[in-house]
Amino acid sequence: MHEEQLMNSLLSWILNLLRGMGDALFHPYRDNEPPAIGYQPYTGIEYRNKRIAI
Repeated sequence: MHEEQLMNSLLSWILNLLRGMGDALFHPYRDNEPPAIGYQPYTGIEYRNKRIAI
């Protein structure tokens, strides 16, 4: 009896995991565009020690 409950619990956990992975891969909000933040200027100044450009 306890083993059957454990198997059902494990199966439920695996199904929820796979459903979550499927939702992450094929997101239901496919047509939701990111906000328009405009263009970001590039100054061309590069900090060689930090490897970033601002």
